[in-house]
Amino acid sequence: MIPGFYNFYGTVVNMICPNRNNRLKILELGTGTGMLTEMILSS
Repeated sequence: MIPGFYNFYGTVVNMICPNRNNRLKILELGTGTGMLTEMILSS
């Protein structure tokens, strides 16, 4: 694993979803693992 992996992605998730009461629409165009999208959806 990458050192600080969860801290890095956690920061991104918090920036994208500061108010989790609002509905969020996401279009993923990447060809990676999808881990960031999964973290966003589960937050």
